Amino acid sequence: MKLVLPTILTLCCAAVLFLLDPTRQRGSMIDPGSLAPSAMPERVGPWVRLDSDETLPHAYPPHNLVWERVTTYQPASTESGDAAFVHVIIAQDRRDLLAYEPSYAMRAGGWSSESAETTDGLNASQHSRREGLLKETLTIETAYILPGVWGPDRSIIDDAHPHGSGWPGPGAMVQLLTSSPLVQDPSSLRDLVKNTAAELAAAMDSGQAP
Repeated sequence: MKLVLPTILTLCCAAVLFLLDPTRQRGSMIDPGSLAPSAMPERVGPWVRLDSDETLPHAYPPHNLVWERVTTYQPASTESGDAAFVHVIIAQDRRDLLAYEPSYAMRAGGWSSESAETTDGLNASQHSRREGLLKETLTIETAYILPGVWGPDRSIIDDAHPHGSGWPGPGAMVQLLTSSPLVQDPSSLRDLVKNTAAELAAAMDSGQAP
């Protein structure tokens, strides 16, 4: 009889630990590619899409699955040499988005961060690098995305509650990269970034691709 009560208590504790195990309760991670938006439009205002295989720097290899795509745009008028890039990143674990955060990713690519501010609903950061006497300046406008919500503040992702116990949940970023000075107005591409961010937020919330 002396052994029965401790055995029962041990079994009860084990059952409670099993039920509360965060790894068991966290559920399966999303497949980022399943939420990927369709191809970016061929024409956005005065900008036209190019077929290219551009890549952009990131600070370190992600730990879990990440889907990303870079779409290149140039002005329809060939008089301007401007180019712009729309970068979409979807991570099954939002912590991996840190590798694509502009201040870290661009530093890994040899760029220095100069400033950051919220402009037109996006987080606009300035980055530069020198090659001899020539200074290049790049602007990255970022939207941060979680299921059902998006915005220009990284705290949306940093301060979000976990998606169930044991797993922070998915997240995404959409970025517009342009060089300075820019001749062609990028406002239509900025709208594309914001619309894509809203669609991704809804898609992650529902589990359906936009």
